[in-house]
Amino acid sequence: MRHHPDDYSDFGMDGFGASFAPLDAYTDGSGRPEDNAREEADRKEKLLARLISAAEPDGDLARAYVIKGVILQKAPGLIFGESGAAKTAVLIDMAKAITTGADYYGRRTDPGFVIMLAVEDADGIPSRVEAEARRLSDADADLFRDRYRRLKDPGLWLRGKQGDKAVAEVIEVAELYKEITGLPCRMIQVDTMPKAIAGETMNDDAVITEFVMRAQRIAEATGA
Repeated sequence: MRHHPDDYSDFGMDGFGASFAPLDAYTDGSGRPEDNAREEADRKEKLLARLISAAEPDGDLARAYVIKGVILQKAPGLIFGESGAAKTAVLIDMAKAITTGADYYGRRTDPGFVIMLAVEDADGIPSRVEAEARRLSDADADLFRDRYRRLKDPGLWLRGKQGDKAVAEVIEVAELYKEITGLPCRMIQVDTMPKAIAGETMNDDAVITEFVMRAQRIAEATGA
């Protein structure tokens, strides 16, 4: 017997009273409705789990500091200010505390040696360091002089091979001195940044980004 399609219009698509709709009318097309609902709930739960208190650390709360609460190990930092604002004096003061193991204005230090890359006024650094050494006891003065090192002719941190060579030399000399003394390198100072990137402009984002990346390379390689 043949039937006209209109004969089934009152009964649904199969002629037996059941109507059907496409699968994606109930799901997203990837599975059963209950599975999709469970996956969506899991996704939301994981997303909310990432929304933590601002006071909660991501990992171990104990972090390695060179100067407790001020300078982290393996973390480049910047001291900035107008010309004559005593930025170099702050670097020397920090080095004095780190090399002697003294507190830095009430904050604990992790002792070791410090390297200065004096690109600006290199000739004036020795007299300033010696003046600070004379303020210390004989034992601490000796530690300060021995552990505070200055790399002569450090080179400029320019782009390309010249900059790469300068970075490699800093890393190598830090490792060599560590082998000789058995002490860790705790800080590498660049004085000053504008002189270190001479010929470039500090308003160029690419220049600053490259400088910071090279500083990070030195920090990771030396532990400073």
